[in-house]
Amino acid sequence: TALEILVSMLPAKRQRVLVPDFTFAATALAVIRAGRTPVIMACRSPSMMMDLTEVKRTAEHYDAILGVVPFGYYRPEIEALENLSVELGKPLIWDLAGAYPMIRPFPSAYSLHAAKSLPIGEGGLIRVQTEEERDRARRLSCFGFSDQKTCMTQRGFNGKMDEIHCAMLVSQLCHWEVHRQRQERLRELIGAYQRALEPYVWPFGTEVRKGFPSIAALRGLPAAELVRAGAERGITFRPYYAPLLGGQIGLCGLDRRGGESSPDLSAIVGFPSDVTPAEFEVVVECAMSVLDGSSKPPVS
Repeated sequence: TALEILVSMLPAKRQRVLVPDFTFAATALAVIRAGRTPVIMACRSPSMMMDLTEVKRTAEHYDAILGVVPFGYYRPEIEALENLSVELGKPLIWDLAGAYPMIRPFPSAYSLHAAKSLPIGEGGLIRVQTEEERDRARRLSCFGFSDQKTCMTQRGFNGKMDEIHCAMLVSQLCHWEVHRQRQERLRELIGAYQRALEPYVWPFGTEVRKGFPSIAALRGLPAAELVRAGAERGITFRPYYAPLLGGQIGLCGLDRRGGESSPDLSAIVGFPSDVTPAEFEVVVECAMSVLDGSSKPPVS
């Protein structure tokens, strides 16, 4: 809903919105529900973001940009996309779902889902630049009603958080240092996974220190096999965000630009992020069993 509101705040003439192929379906669906048309842009590994060369080359095919920061990691491509949007004169809004408290100088939406960096359980946050944008976002999130709720000034949504989630949000913000420490522990865990599986993954390296990761994610592993092997051992691995948007049923008829996305992006795996040292060893052993071929798929 937060993304839907931001897309709705784009000027009416900005109907075609560029969306990266590597993102969760909610990014494109927010564009559709806001009455605009997604244009799916190919993504490349190891950046996991849109190919900026193609973003510039195909500028005539879209009117605005919805950028995504995968998993909350900071990358030079973030600033590069912002600079390019200004150069092209295309409004940019950010899907920073798991990237709180990252702040960018463009309208942004954050998720408060339980798996994100500010875990309330449900809801979202919108960050805008002007009081006019703030007031419009408030009206949109309250069915389009004016401040006095005497009339609807535009078509809006029921985007108001309930009291229990608001109370949880206030409590989280009042104890933000605790969550900062939790993020530091997650960074350390990501580093431990990288060191244990270094020959088999594309390392995030020092970029982990710059970001606000919401999950322990590694790249370059056979996601489907790892998920299955983990289930056999009682370990939950999560594939992200396979399949890519460009291949999902119901989105196939939408405009696609930049060619095919990197196939490596179907091998993004979320590792368990709350484990004991003993459980860590089991998780790594499970991954190694897939990588060295000792975990074979069952014969159908």
